[in-house]
Amino acid sequence: MDAKEIHDGALEAASSSESASPPVLPFSPSKVLAKCIVQLELVGVVDKVVQKHWNSFTGGQVEQWLNMLSTVYRFARGFQDEKGLRRWLWKGGFMLKVKMKNDRPPSLLSQESASISSFVHIVFHLHDPNRSGTGNDMSEDTTDHSIARQKVAEPRMVEICKQVLNKYSDIDAQMAEKIKRGGRASLEEVREKQMFMPIVVNILTQFMKVTETLFVHRHLVWLWPLMVRLVAADSIEIRTVLGQLMAQSMTAVVEKGVESMTKWTGER
Repeated sequence: MDAKEIHDGALEAASSSESASPPVLPFSPSKVLAKCIVQLELVGVVDKVVQKHWNSFTGGQVEQWLNMLSTVYRFARGFQDEKGLRRWLWKGGFMLKVKMKNDRPPSLLSQESASISSFVHIVFHLHDPNRSGTGNDMSEDTTDHSIARQKVAEPRMVEICKQVLNKYSDIDAQMAEKIKRGGRASLEEVREKQMFMPIVVNILTQFMKVTETLFVHRHLVWLWPLMVRLVAADSIEIRTVLGQLMAQSMTAVVEKGVESMTKWTGER
């Protein structure tokens, strides 16, 4: 049975609340769990390898690492969104058969969190001159590799950061709305929010740490609206680092704006 057939069967099983017997899983749960564990371990290995051999990688090799991490992230995110499939696996006793708690459907939040964290670490690592090979004592060849790596990684950074910041903002807003109406957030929402929160803090913190003067300013077009959304976040950690980043990134912009307005007014 291929993935599409499993998926279609899951949706049908999940929508049938009158089913007397649980579905039969057409695969070995223990083998699936083993593959998930290996995948999670490999993500950790990627991060360690990149840290140890950073200056040896070309732009193309960095792109391969990032592609791999993106694939893991998209797979894990897609699985999380397939609630029908996850419920079908749960009803089939997947959690019990792998000796895990049976209080919720199977999840790949660990894979999602690890792949995002590693991805963010790599792309921001590129803009640290003390680690990415752009210091004064580096050779011209090493510097060329560093520039190539930055060109590969920066667009990918924009893509992944947008997804993470938007996802957290959506979850936070949905939970706030439920509470406002007297309801309660689901366990799934709470777990996702807890998973994304430190990653959001790390992304905002990394933007502050970049020493390249124009780095944040050239990304403000897409970053600023997301920062504004995060102002309403209930996480103190996020609001604290967000305030620092806003002050740091906007001070020069405001000063230039005031200077321009003053000059324009004086010329009238």
